[in-house]
Amino acid sequence: MTRSSIRCALGTGSPPMGGIMATQPNSNNLPINPNHMTNSYKLSSAYARFFGFVCCLIALTGLWSTSMFAQVGPPTVGAGISNGYSSATTTGAYTAITGGTQAYAGAAVQTDGVTLAVPIGFTFRYNTRNYTTVRISNNGFITFGANPPLANTYTALSANTNPNYDGAIAGFAVNLGAAAVGSPEVRYETVGIAPNREFVVQYQDVRASAGSAAQRMNFQIRLAETTNVVRIVYGTCASGTVALTGQVGLRGGESSDVNNRTGINWTALTAGTAATSTVTLGTTGGTTIPASGLTFTLTPGTWVSPAGTYAAIGAPTETFDALWVNQNSTQDSPGASWRTWPPRGDNAMRRSDNSVSGFTSTTGWSGIGGAQIVAAPGAGNCARFHDFEVSTGTAGVMDYFIDLSGNTGTVEVAFDMVRNQTTIAGLQVQLSTDGGVTFSNLGALITGAASWTTITRQTTATSS
Repeated sequence: MTRSSIRCALGTGSPPMGGIMATQPNSNNLPINPNHMTNSYKLSSAYARFFGFVCCLIALTGLWSTSMFAQVGPPTVGAGISNGYSSATTTGAYTAITGGTQAYAGAAVQTDGVTLAVPIGFTFRYNTRNYTTVRISNNGFITFGANPPLANTYTALSANTNPNYDGAIAGFAVNLGAAAVGSPEVRYETVGIAPNREFVVQYQDVRASAGSAAQRMNFQIRLAETTNVVRIVYGTCASGTVALTGQVGLRGGESSDVNNRTGINWTALTAGTAATSTVTLGTTGGTTIPASGLTFTLTPGTWVSPAGTYAAIGAPTETFDALWVNQNSTQDSPGASWRTWPPRGDNAMRRSDNSVSGFTSTTGWSGIGGAQIVAAPGAGNCARFHDFEVSTGTAGVMDYFIDLSGNTGTVEVAFDMVRNQTTIAGLQVQLSTDGGVTFSNLGALITGAASWTTITRQTTATSS
């Protein structure tokens, strides 16, 4: 049986690699004033032979606290909400790596840099998506996805580049340089035996570029095969005469979705309260610096399968009026034949009547303003992409899975779309015939109109 996936891609800023993004020049890219949230993106399907659209973004956000269940957003509990990362703090042994590949050494550690995509050595699932490569910044973090961070990105969890990377893991993200002692370097290696290998990125003998001579840090970011567990492990560290703050934790494809820590006592760090929350490397040793072997372990919960239940070809219609279901977050999907990415954050799709927002909320939306009334030919609710809140260069996707193996003619995708007033955003309808591995565009980018407009796309695809 051959089956297909229909995708619509929504986003802001210039298109990312792969083209799954819409465009919205957003020159200010500043914190949003709730009184001026007029931009929003919504889609409605009052009728459709089948309707598929995508809103694109990664949802990884949240709070990080000892022994708590957490989404890659804030701690959550409840039926179906087992998609996040639980976190635990332990003390063990720091095992340095000496093999693999030396990415930066000596003076190169001092110069801002990001590697090309380097192989993990196995498939690692992070925030519901599979990756085989990462990029390594010599400023204390790694990123996922086709789009790299800037070389001078120091705040990996709160920064939004254009186009944006899919996600980040920060061991201590700050403007790092070479320590005055030891052998400064950044190295990576895949260790162990399948199916229990680990990909290790090691920051050895580093300090803040503006730090004092005595300051020193050693730490690793470790990704586990099969379990997809993330561990951040600290080695020998030393205080300097100047305190240093850095970001520690996880991030999705947008800074509204962060799972981080904050504090000055490394034995009692607490959940971050904002994407910009930091941890302090103190000046008096003891608990003001991480002890060798201190380990933060983040374990993913249970995610739904990447592919949805394939709907039969015929005349399926999606009105978005039914209560959305819990898949990888709270009410993040219209139903079993749909998958959204990311499940949480400002670029996560939600039903248009969503009233939940805030850094610690289940949606991760920064606000809910800018409502658009659904008009004929639609009625009731619609799916909404809140592009005014999303940073420039960020996208989100929503996939619809349908069985086209019995298709003998042209299948039409029809949906209604509106963009809000000043928004110059776009939507790209795409088709996958290989189970969602790759997508091709169905027609040109749709910029939409300020009033509800019916859009159609056709395909004769019969394969998956």
